[in-house]
Amino acid sequence: MLGMIESNLENYSQAQKHLKIAIKVNPQNYENYLLLGIAYFYLKDYTASKKLFLKTIELSKKDYRAFFNLGQLQATIGQADQAVINYTKAIRLNDSIPSLYMSRAATYEEKKALQLAIDDYTAPIQLNPKYATAYLLRGYIYLDLGKKTKACQDLNKAQKFGEQIPKNFQSVCKD
Repeated sequence: MLGMIESNLENYSQAQKHLKIAIKVNPQNYENYLLLGIAYFYLKDYTASKKLFLKTIELSKKDYRAFFNLGQLQATIGQADQAVINYTKAIRLNDSIPSLYMSRAATYEEKKALQLAIDDYTAPIQLNPKYATAYLLRGYIYLDLGKKTKACQDLNKAQKFGEQIPKNFQSVCKD
């Protein structure tokens, strides 16, 4: 319990200590491995973090969070293809969480798979039609693709729902 509290308070060094004890007490509780993996991730010990996410998956193949966090780690260390695979696994386990699609979309965008990124930025909008950030990021891609009308529609919706649009993008839609 203390490890979870420390993780939530972003005191990852303390969380480590408590979670290691919790794992010794109950080595079958996959939640502790997941939280310890997150703590190591934020402490930038990616090797330990990966091992703990894999242990979490070994203990519970149905928890989307382990696949998502493994994807986040892989995206961080430049393993975009592996990140996409794990984001996809997370989405298959829980397709109602916008951040899963947003993370995969950002990775697709990094890989220059822009249509796949558009598709993934569209999914959160379908889940929540007022998801301003998804409109904003999808709008940027439409601009990159030269689809000004679609881009401006998305940027205007993003602004309507609370996103700040940089001035250089506002001027594009005023023409």
